[in-house]
Amino acid sequence: SFDVFESVTNNMVIYTLLPSYFGYDYLIENGGKMKNTGLEFNSFIRIIDGSNFKWDILANFSTVKNEIISIKGEKLIGSILGGEVVNMEGSPAYSFYGLLYKGVFSTQEEASNANLVNDKNIPFQAGDAIFEDISGPYGVPDHVINSYDKTVIGSSIPSAFGGLFTSFSYKRWTL
Repeated sequence: SFDVFESVTNNMVIYTLLPSYFGYDYLIENGGKMKNTGLEFNSFIRIIDGSNFKWDILANFSTVKNEIISIKGEKLIGSILGGEVVNMEGSPAYSFYGLLYKGVFSTQEEASNANLVNDKNIPFQAGDAIFEDISGPYGVPDHVINSYDKTVIGSSIPSAFGGLFTSFSYKRWTL
């Protein structure tokens, strides 16, 4: 079998962060729309079909792309163990969110020439990670590596996945 699909989910349940004076962390509401597209292939083949012995092979392959079409608020950022995920328009759901890593400053001279500081205004030094300065409070790079420089850095959704299964049957025994 071969299936191609496209589905749109309206009124997705989202968790909207609330100001602390409400006494709650978030509000559960319908505020998003998402599109899923993909294809699936499934195959079943009986290699041997004897009266006492049977050999079957099953294979499947799938690929899925998912995209947030609209969401209430600019973006919704959530925490996971060791990082952050983001839901924002044009990106897959729960995309990994962070700084773009470009290497390590090998020398103090290289770090000084980069003229970058962190969010506490401390200059980067030899041995520190190099992150890309994407933006600042006014939408242009500002030589400060902070939350303005975070972007989508990947997705937890694999580009393709599948499986292969085989079974051998002899009378009432199956392996």
